[in-house]
Amino acid sequence: MFGLCYSSFMVTKLKATDKKFSKKTYNPISKLTTEEIDKKGWNVKKTFIDPKTAQEILNERNSNPIDRVPQYTNRNLKKRGKKTDLLIRDIKANNFFPSLIKFDAGGQVLDGQHRLYAIAQAGKTVKMMVETGADRKSMIKVDRGCPRSIKDILGLSVFQEWGLDPKYWTHAATLGKAFFGYIEALKMKGSFIGNLASFSPTDEDLFDFFNKEKKLIEWSAGTAKALRGRPKLHGRVFMIPLMFLRKIDAKLAEAFLYDLQSNSNDKNPAVWVASYLAKQEGINSRAEYVFHVQKVFGAIQTYIDGKNIVRKPKELTKLERSK
Repeated sequence: MFGLCYSSFMVTKLKATDKKFSKKTYNPISKLTTEEIDKKGWNVKKTFIDPKTAQEILNERNSNPIDRVPQYTNRNLKKRGKKTDLLIRDIKANNFFPSLIKFDAGGQVLDGQHRLYAIAQAGKTVKMMVETGADRKSMIKVDRGCPRSIKDILGLSVFQEWGLDPKYWTHAATLGKAFFGYIEALKMKGSFIGNLASFSPTDEDLFDFFNKEKKLIEWSAGTAKALRGRPKLHGRVFMIPLMFLRKIDAKLAEAFLYDLQSNSNDKNPAVWVASYLAKQEGINSRAEYVFHVQKVFGAIQTYIDGKNIVRKPKELTKLERSK
């Protein structure tokens, strides 16, 4: 009986407390105004920033070295950068989460110009945290943290869901993203190398692709790990063409790997590839990377056709690489 009365009392008390608490603390989020930016003292609040306000802030409260003003508060705005493009796409797709925009005591932007630019370009109102009255000296400490790598991002999400052993994360992240980039570059018109260079998927694009190609990416990571003892066979140059072969014919990919490690005939395309890559120096440009990948693709195609390679592998000259 006492337990029942006590429980009823606590429920009543909690409800009353919740009601009182909600009345005192409820504060609807409003749109950012110039009055709030110019407010004296230090303050942090949650607010909405619409495209018009974002553009006005950039026009009136953000100065860059390129503007040639006596005192500038920010670095140059990168309007065409990959990260700026990703911000715009995330906002348009409603995949953007609130982050902090900083203003100094004079109402000038200290941090957040690229997010403000993305809001203006995306044409969508975004929820943000805004700090006003910040010390200008804090500017030199902005964006100095350790950014998360693609392996970190995928490891904290996709790979954990898969139950993938962390020892495979580096290979899985590197090869999966490179394979994704190659597929997308092939779909696009114009320069293949240029398409590869401009490839910049959002996190959501990566998550979708990795989940779609889960088995292939897990296989590639395991294969690359197993090939670490063979010079230059565990990297993207060799593994990307092999992933395409695996996608077309899994048994043939396994046969290619078997020949690669057990056949001594240097005319066998699989053996030729290993010898060819071992003779190459470090890759110094994206053009060289694509050139070597195409050589491996050629050897694999010859293998598919059931033919031998007559010429011996050699180290290519710069002139040959540029052709």
